Amino acid sequence: MKLKENFFPSRELFDGELVARFIEGESFRFNELVQRYSHRLLNFIYRVIGDRERSEDLVQETFIRVHRGLPGFEGRSALSTWIYSIAANVCRNFLAKRKNATVLVPEIADRPDPAPDFAARVQDQAVLGDALLSIPHDLRICVLLSDLIGFSYEQIAQALSIPVGTVKSRIFRARKSLIDVLKGQAVGSGTAGDTSGSSGKGTPTDTTGS
Repeated sequence: MKLKENFFPSRELFDGELVARFIEGESFRFNELVQRYSHRLLNFIYRVIGDRERSEDLVQETFIRVHRGLPGFEGRSALSTWIYSIAANVCRNFLAKRKNATVLVPEIADRPDPAPDFAARVQDQAVLGDALLSIPHDLRICVLLSDLIGFSYEQIAQALSIPVGTVKSRIFRARKSLIDVLKGQAVGSGTAGDTSGSSGKGTPTDTTGS
């Protein structure tokens, strides 16, 4: 007896397969991409701009741009890298229009990172969110792509079209600034202590080994 083609559940397609099938005419595949990335994009964008309602609007704008650009996507980078590059640009444009964009701080030379896993030691995510919004948005985007999304330095550099050294220095400055802000909040609330939990001698983790 011949089994029907859909007897067994289909496996989840890889990003590249979804894109290929979408380009070949299976327009419904785009909905699968939306389902795959919408929650992560909302979390990322919300952390960048700090506005839940507008974050949902920017997720929609990101997907509109993704939909328009997919036919020309050549796969020179991972699809996720490309999508987050679009999301980062959408965030920067929004912040510029809101006239709330902060000025970039000078880049600094590579040096040991004060606390590469500091976020894991911050219990109050609301406090961390407020601290993130207090630092320049270009630093915020870099550290979120690293610590929230899990991108390597090379992926971040590719997504933002900046050198790897710039990525490293921005992430270092972001983490140091966040630790300083969190320590200050702890002192102000009468619970002074070392928020980072480190001795300041950690080194940044580069998952690509560079």
